[in-house]
Amino acid sequence: MGLSEIFIKVLNMSVTASYVIAVVMVVRLFISKLPKKYSYALWSIAGLRLIFPFSVSWVFSFFNLSFFDGINTAGGQEYVPLNIGFAHTPAVNTGIKPINDAVNSLLPLAEAEGSVNPTQILIFGASVIWIMGIIFVLGYEVFLFLRTKRLVRQAVLYKDNIYECDNIPTPFVMGIIKPKIYIPFHLGEEELSYILCHEKYHIKRHDNIIKIIASLLTVIYWFNPFIWAACFYMNRDMEMSCDEKVISQMGNGVIKDYSTYLLSFATNRGRAPLGPLAFGESSVGKRIKNILSFKKPKVWISVFGIMTVVIIGCVCLTDGQKTAEASDMFSKENETIGAFSFEEKNEAEEISDTFNGVNGTIEVFVPSNEDDASAVFIEESAEAWRERNIKEWAEAFCGRDGKKIISMASDECIEDMKESVNFDTEYPSFGWSSPWPFGWDNGFFEKGGNRYRIVYADDNSAEILYYAVVSDPHIFVWRESLTFKSDDNRFVVTSEKIKFLDSISSGEDFFKAYPDGISGSPMDYVLNGMGEDLNRNVKNTRDSGFDVYNELFNADKAALYILNISDEAVSTSVNVENGECYVTVVFKEDGTTLKILMIKPYEKDGIWFPNLLIKG
Repeated sequence: MGLSEIFIKVLNMSVTASYVIAVVMVVRLFISKLPKKYSYALWSIAGLRLIFPFSVSWVFSFFNLSFFDGINTAGGQEYVPLNIGFAHTPAVNTGIKPINDAVNSLLPLAEAEGSVNPTQILIFGASVIWIMGIIFVLGYEVFLFLRTKRLVRQAVLYKDNIYECDNIPTPFVMGIIKPKIYIPFHLGEEELSYILCHEKYHIKRHDNIIKIIASLLTVIYWFNPFIWAACFYMNRDMEMSCDEKVISQMGNGVIKDYSTYLLSFATNRGRAPLGPLAFGESSVGKRIKNILSFKKPKVWISVFGIMTVVIIGCVCLTDGQKTAEASDMFSKENETIGAFSFEEKNEAEEISDTFNGVNGTIEVFVPSNEDDASAVFIEESAEAWRERNIKEWAEAFCGRDGKKIISMASDECIEDMKESVNFDTEYPSFGWSSPWPFGWDNGFFEKGGNRYRIVYADDNSAEILYYAVVSDPHIFVWRESLTFKSDDNRFVVTSEKIKFLDSISSGEDFFKAYPDGISGSPMDYVLNGMGEDLNRNVKNTRDSGFDVYNELFNADKAALYILNISDEAVSTSVNVENGECYVTVVFKEDGTTLKILMIKPYEKDGIWFPNLLIKG
């Protein structure tokens, strides 16, 4: 996994943790009257989200809210797609529309002739800045640590793990395996008892380690203000919970004196070493107010606090459940396996859509009274299984979903693909920025219909046409030949060959590219919506003095260009019949003759487009 992919993974984990931090902040408001140890414990949930790049799915996860539709993936929450650098139209989905619109409007589209997608450059540049930020923030943390070490160089052992030092204005804990408590000289006996009770509780609870982990997380996620805010409030809750421990252990009679000592150390905080667990640090005013209002909790309050932490942990530490995972409810042993009921008809219909195609189908039965509905899982036919898997392959190819391709292909097939489409198995991605069959926005063609078309399929082979787009706009046609087999009901592609029909030199190749002609197909520039854009772009280019597209004002040249025919491989002639323009194309290699109706659908002085194909 390269630097850019690591950065995107960190970015996704950061956004997930930001949502968890927001939840924790809200919950803290509702449990503000509870002992602060429960608020402190909540921050561990956000910390775990920042540390572990994986989780388990759960039906009651916070990330199952409709707010996160389209974000949950098999690998967790994905706000920034790992393959965004290869996308023709890169987009992020944070779940917040204004943010999505703002960010997506800034992301560059893939360039027609570029070998590298501009978004790849942008992501790589951002990842380099991220590493530079890590180095800077880590350097600052190391500087603080070394400065503190220098301050306690002359410390004198008081007893046990307690050291007195003349250079420090406030007590603190430092160390990991054998943490030490450092205190200023000449502390009174009563004052010292409060301080040691506070600092020893830090050590007992391993706060010294927790704070180091928190500091490292701010180093890694330095770009996210939510993490800095979480660290600040975690430190406050940590200190308040230790204050409460002192009061709980020594009694309410020490509140006044303890608050006085706390305030006296806080006044010296300006020259205190930053970083370690210092007695007088972190929102002293808030801490004193909390001490004054603190009461030892009753049992039911403690139970409520523990339950709150457990519940928030369960819903925030789990990932949203992919709908396909629910297919595990069904067994595959019998034709009709199981059934479940829904209270509403539309809910049953929704489940039907959700599960259709998970190695089988769901049929929804709605009784006439519509009070109940059931769904039954049944096996799919061999033809449906084949069609579904070929479509999944084609969708994965168009989306550059390397993980999916690897899961469906044999090792030999992957090796062959490395030569044809730049397949990279280290980070499962392949292809290039442009042209690529990304599809385009047009309501005329069904979803996927403008990206690929399955033109042939039998028991062990298939032929797929891909419509690869560049930003002119222009469409190239690729034809992919697959062979496959069933391995324990698993669809395995055993070989893949792709022919790029971008310079057609024979009639055979022409009809491989356009088996059903032009009109009504994705190559129909009037129906696919690209014709108007191309006409406008060509006219603008001509008006600005460039003549790269001037040939498109000639019917014969336009026919060859738009249909990807090599002008060296054919002879052409232009004829007008009954007021209509026809271009005749003869392939030199095999003598195939085509007669193509050309039209100007937009303006009289616009460019020509092929409309109707007549085989001569």
